[in-house]
Amino acid sequence: MLDVLRRSVSSWVIKVLFVILILSFSIWGVADYITRQPSERPVIVVGNITISLKVLQEEFHRDVTRFQAILDQLSVTAEDAYRMGFMQQTIKRLAATAAMDMAARAYSLTVPDELLVRAVSRNPAFQDTAGRFDRTLFRHTVAAQGKSEDVYLRDLRQQLLRVQVSDSVINAVTVPATLLERFKQHRYEKRVAEIVILPITEAPVLHSPDYTILEKFYRENTTIFATPEYRTFSAILLTGSTLAPFVSITEEVIQKACDDARLTLRMPEMRTVEHVLLTNHAHVETILRFIRQGWSLVQAARETMHQVTSLRYLNRAEIEKIEPTLAKAVFTAAMDTVKGPIQSAFGWHILRVVDIIPAGVASLGFMRDQIKEELIAEKTRDVVYELSGKIEDAINGGASLEEAAQQVDLPVQVFTSVDRFGLGKDRQTIANLPLIRAFLQKIFKLQTGIISVMTESKNGSFVVRIDATIPSMIPSLQDIQKDVVNQWKITQNRESARQKAEGVAERLRNSILLRDINDNVHTHAADTSSTTSVLQTFVRNDIDSPLSTTFITRLFGLTVGETAVDETAEVFTVGRLQSIIAPSVDESAIVNMKQEMTRQYAEDIFTQFAAAMGREFNLIINQRMLDGP
Repeated sequence: MLDVLRRSVSSWVIKVLFVILILSFSIWGVADYITRQPSERPVIVVGNITISLKVLQEEFHRDVTRFQAILDQLSVTAEDAYRMGFMQQTIKRLAATAAMDMAARAYSLTVPDELLVRAVSRNPAFQDTAGRFDRTLFRHTVAAQGKSEDVYLRDLRQQLLRVQVSDSVINAVTVPATLLERFKQHRYEKRVAEIVILPITEAPVLHSPDYTILEKFYRENTTIFATPEYRTFSAILLTGSTLAPFVSITEEVIQKACDDARLTLRMPEMRTVEHVLLTNHAHVETILRFIRQGWSLVQAARETMHQVTSLRYLNRAEIEKIEPTLAKAVFTAAMDTVKGPIQSAFGWHILRVVDIIPAGVASLGFMRDQIKEELIAEKTRDVVYELSGKIEDAINGGASLEEAAQQVDLPVQVFTSVDRFGLGKDRQTIANLPLIRAFLQKIFKLQTGIISVMTESKNGSFVVRIDATIPSMIPSLQDIQKDVVNQWKITQNRESARQKAEGVAERLRNSILLRDINDNVHTHAADTSSTTSVLQTFVRNDIDSPLSTTFITRLFGLTVGETAVDETAEVFTVGRLQSIIAPSVDESAIVNMKQEMTRQYAEDIFTQFAAAMGREFNLIINQRMLDGP
């Protein structure tokens, strides 16, 4: 997975995943695994430290929750996370944590009381609005975590020991100058190419084929015309709308929770910003020029076809986990002032701070809304657990789906003729279909007449019965002749565009100039809709380019004068590499690049160090317990 993540360095989602699950080894420990009952069978053993399956499952769900908290628009379920490899990363994290604890013992490392006191007193969670340590706040916050002061200090001491072990490895990392130079060449090298784009939709409209040609095309492409498999099914859904009557939180409960939490809910400074991310430095200069002329950030971004995103309630600590350079810029920017460009691993950022909420105890309004949501979520989980058990008991006792629903006062919803994408026979989305990823997957795995087991997911739970199945079929040519004619034209138009693209490529290979290519060949540039001669300059990760990333990658594999042809659903693209521009970057960009590479280098070395510690202390992972019976 390390290789996959490294190849995906341009993906900010994967970058966040790496930061959370790898770099956090020395920060997030499993403070209570030593206190677990010895009767629990261990799934991970490192030296004389054992970690049970229960602890592993709890930590896996914590990792998923952390990921959801930072990227909550992704709606990642535990099932999704398992398929993405989160469980293996959690295992690696726990094994590395245990290995560091063993290393700390083997090397006789200690944490002096003075260092422990300093770590507590400098924790912002325990400081008043003036930045002074507040012992009352400390006691309340620790108690809210369900810990005594002694247990908290014991766990903190253990975490500081892990930091000593990990820092001894990470802080010594230096990236070789030759590697930095090669990376600079890779990232900042530019290519200039002559580009011709041939839209497939602009290929000539062809006449209808005769029946012999049409029949041959139909026989050779029958799978294209097959109808979907449809299913009619009945379901009991435990989702937001159906559970609403069972979930009610009184004002008294909300107020009491607010009163109990007020002393512990200390909020860090939070900022809301308008933000633009760009990967092409030319666009950065254009936006800044507009801003200097008095335009707003929104107006300037719109003029360059970029979108301004509103990032609300940013917390410095959370941003620093993802991109420290950006965090510093956001929290040092003056109110209502455009700041940038700030270069990071993602590109160039331009931002404007539009709201600042000072650090302090959470306001009653903010706290009340947050606590109400948490109380509703907790009550919903309890209701789902209770109703799920009753429904399963009823069905296992021989009740029908309708009888089980009646016992818990829930409706049975019937969905008629649904394909595996949630569409009906009219190719429209079926109304009221639940937004549960596993729902349709489960339906198309069941046999007709079978009632499923209760299936849980992040967005709800369900039990379903398949009432009828309409299998996929291939209609006769007479029934779909019009569709077959249209598909034949689409295929012929694409082939015509392909031949034209190959012809253009051949002429470019023969050193014919673009301006000499026929006027009926459409070309395209980033800032013009049609032209006869186009030169475009690219960087390797130019996601703002209208050209496909596959084609840009191919251009960076060419030598000067060579050509390439690319095909997408809409266009054929032909390009001839004209020149290569050596990197030219300012000193700040080099500094940022060095910091990024040092961090990645440290992550790789620490991963190897953790593996070596695992070997030294005889790491054992019980794969049989992980696979289940």
